[in-house]
Amino acid sequence: MLVTAALKGIRRELGVALTRKAPATALRLVEMARLCPATLQGLRDRSLLLGFAGAFRRSELVALNVEDLEVLPQGLKVTIRRSKTDQEGAGQVIAIARGEVHCPVAAVQTWLEAAAITMGPVLRRVRKGGRSARRS
Repeated sequence: MLVTAALKGIRRELGVALTRKAPATALRLVEMARLCPATLQGLRDRSLLLGFAGAFRRSELVALNVEDLEVLPQGLKVTIRRSKTDQEGAGQVIAIARGEVHCPVAAVQTWLEAAAITMGPVLRRVRKGGRSARRS
């Protein structure tokens, strides 16, 4: 107990260096998308890169429903119904442009079609046997 208190005091005085992670640059995102396999789980994982395109928080990304997406010729219109900075639920609309190399809009559309998702949560777990869960 005494040692723990002494170590806490040393940490407070000297500080603790944070381990910084490398940023997800455009080249790294393209590489991440390329490494996703052509399975249902890989399609779902590739669609998660939408989060980087829209700068979504994890909570915003997993709360997305199919009803929150509107496909347009220019890209995707995403409605965020509630977020950490919008506690009253006023909502926010984010536009995601189509890409030329690894398009996040195409990745989401491919995932929804392959998993036969027409309503409810966009991101769902993939069960054994390669089927998407009905609801997450």
